[in-house]
Amino acid sequence: MLSDKLEQFVQTSPLLVRDSSLNGYVRGLVCKLSGPDCGDLRVYVLEDPTMNAETLPNGAVVVFTGLLLRMQNEAQLAFVLGHEMTHYYNRHSVKRWESERGTMNVLAFLGGAALPLYFIAMDHFMSFSRDQEREADEGGFQRATAMGYEPQQAAEIWRMMAEEDKADPNKPSPGIFGRDHPSDEERLAALSKRAAEIESTKSQWTTGADDYRKLIAPFRDKWLEDEIARSNGWQSAVVLERMVRNEPNNGMLQYFLGEAYRKRGKDGDAQLAVAAYQQAVASEDPPPRAWRDLGLLAMKSGRTAEARTDFASYLARAPNADDRSMIEFYQSQLGGK
Repeated sequence: MLSDKLEQFVQTSPLLVRDSSLNGYVRGLVCKLSGPDCGDLRVYVLEDPTMNAETLPNGAVVVFTGLLLRMQNEAQLAFVLGHEMTHYYNRHSVKRWESERGTMNVLAFLGGAALPLYFIAMDHFMSFSRDQEREADEGGFQRATAMGYEPQQAAEIWRMMAEEDKADPNKPSPGIFGRDHPSDEERLAALSKRAAEIESTKSQWTTGADDYRKLIAPFRDKWLEDEIARSNGWQSAVVLERMVRNEPNNGMLQYFLGEAYRKRGKDGDAQLAVAAYQQAVASEDPPPRAWRDLGLLAMKSGRTAEARTDFASYLARAPNADDRSMIEFYQSQLGGK
């Protein structure tokens, strides 16, 4: 009942991504991992910057764009989806419901017409035990490697998770009922060990990196906007630093890295933001917004001549910018020619 209600909410959500190519790709990967059971699963992609995916007890697979943004290749996405599908096939949520039916009855009684309580209940019953999480890690690993995906990519996911978790000094406590998951470090070690055990059993493994990059390319700038709008510069900086390491000459990535530093705002971040924006404007395809933000930082620091030059460069490259009147106002306050 709870799963069906949540699926109905997802189906009508304005955040539901309806792009046929993206949905087709994710559904194709789910079917590849599930084989003949594919018909039991329904796939939804939600525009949400959270790094998350869930398979509900009724077979609804919900994938957030924050996860798609962070995955570096198809193999990593396959391990995550395989993990979530293992929860479903091993009936982990149902087993939790059966062991805590009294809590369920209370929530159902209170929930009546109050939709938020359904989300609270689902948060509770999708919070799996340590053993269930380990079981899902192993199940996802087996499903993905059986399809030929490079084993070490499973561990790489938890390396990335650990980086983000450690970066945020204000990381909130786990959900309302608490989480009892293995640590990122434990999962990284366990999956690294499993990868080492089977790497030599196959001469060639695949990551699907090129196809994956082509798939998400049309959506990435929007997802990066959503990531910056999350207002967690600590984690966003880690995400963007990782992406820039892979594509150092990408002007848009350098621009968003500057935005992440600006949002983070710790000592020295203004200088790091300037350096990233400067890398952006020096790229082959520079985003005009980089000049605007260079101008804003220069104006804030009292470097009026630089600010005037940067604002003029921005408006020359984006003459129809939505914020043109604001930038022109700043120019009038700075004086000069």
